[in-house]
Amino acid sequence: MPAKSYRILVADDHPVVRRGLRALLGSQPGVEVCWEASTGVEAMDHVKKERPDLVVLDLTMPEMNGLEVVRAVREESPSTEILVLTMHFSEELAREVLRSGALGYVLKSDADTELLAAVDHARHPAVFHEQTCGFDGAEFRPRARWPIGRGRRAARLAAHVSRSRGSATARRGKEQ
Repeated sequence: MPAKSYRILVADDHPVVRRGLRALLGSQPGVEVCWEASTGVEAMDHVKKERPDLVVLDLTMPEMNGLEVVRAVREESPSTEILVLTMHFSEELAREVLRSGALGYVLKSDADTELLAAVDHARHPAVFHEQTCGFDGAEFRPRARWPIGRGRRAARLAAHVSRSRGSATARRGKEQ
């Protein structure tokens, strides 16, 4: 019996980006881009009806921006993970995206090297990649890449309260 496909919704207002993401993600074994959305409202319609495993989401979307979509997905389908793929690098914006419930924040300029790794971490949550999460010893140091994988709650908490990973992990039970 074949393994169940990991179902992805790609949401970006640019058709060429959606096509490129479909080709890139669809080339991975066990991954299927099942839906595309060009607006935030369209993305939410797919989430409500289909409950994808993952949404790869642009922040700058018509009708409903990406941050609003992140919050709405968390409400509507808590088991659906979200990776934000954006051209906007801002530490403040990245923190807000993660606080809102996204699994990770990937820059479009880094997508060719980072997006597949981020999707792989989303698919296999037992995997935790400290370099991607920006841990430098026991202290969290945000970099251009953001928390993804099983330890994302600990990394997200550490990012917000400037605690070590150990402290964040100890408090994680209360957050879940």
